[in-house]
Amino acid sequence: MSDMRDCIICKESFAPKTVKHLTCSAKCSKANKLAKWYAKIGKATCVTCGVEFQPKSPVNPEQGKLNRYCSLKCRSNDPAFFEKRGHALRLIPARKGQNYSYVHFNKCRVCFNLFTAKYKAKALCSDECRKVEYAAYLESQRQSQRQYAESVYKPKEFNCKECGKAFTTVYGDKRKEYCSTRCSKKHLGRVAKGKRRARIRGQDYESVNPFKVFIRDKWKCRICGINTPKKLRGTIEPNAPELDHIIPVAQGGSHTYSNVQCACRACNSKKSDKVIGQLPLILPGGRGIQSSALFAHITVAPARKIGVSSA
Repeated sequence: MSDMRDCIICKESFAPKTVKHLTCSAKCSKANKLAKWYAKIGKATCVTCGVEFQPKSPVNPEQGKLNRYCSLKCRSNDPAFFEKRGHALRLIPARKGQNYSYVHFNKCRVCFNLFTAKYKAKALCSDECRKVEYAAYLESQRQSQRQYAESVYKPKEFNCKECGKAFTTVYGDKRKEYCSTRCSKKHLGRVAKGKRRARIRGQDYESVNPFKVFIRDKWKCRICGINTPKKLRGTIEPNAPELDHIIPVAQGGSHTYSNVQCACRACNSKKSDKVIGQLPLILPGGRGIQSSALFAHITVAPARKIGVSSA
């Protein structure tokens, strides 16, 4: 078409392509559609300031769609708007060129207290609540990892160094040498007692495990050669195994593996801290009696206690 036509929006002349073209551009066409929409929905009056305004959505009281406010500022000044929704919300000046911005009163999911926030999705009120929530998250992770480790853990079996009983460990159980705290204290206390006696007297000492000595001597008394069963350890039976110092600590002997041996309770009680009887009279293999002349080169140190002679 060659006939010129005036645009119904901007009033400028243009050459329409068809008879239905009433606007000169896409911008004017959009404005024409918006004007028809506004004419269809009508106008409304602001309940806060009383000014008549053009709403962007249709007014339909039957469906509860009411255009009550002309701006966000008027809506923030109406208390009924917040009472209906059950939460506090107001407008304050914002940054980046905006005139107003929402401030939400949210409920913290840790302490359950109300706090102000710019965004409605914010759920924590302070750094303390963040730390509490993060600590709870770490604890839940530990629990899940522990449950997984317990499901794949294979139990292990060990023998107690004190009582010799076999025990099985579960996940998190760090026992490897002793079956209970009682056996641990009993063994360590016995080892510490011998070390303490040698240290007080200024003698050489090391951590001596009595069971290692008994196994080395094949659970036989090195004095009389009698068998000293393991089950009698710690009892008052005459053939109960006891740790004996070849040269007594009171007479200057050291608390080392080279100066200790297995002895029955009867022999150890008769010898006491005397030098006589302290020298081994039986070979380590239990064969034959040794002559006392084999130990003639051993010299006994004098007693360190004041008032006691070395004779």
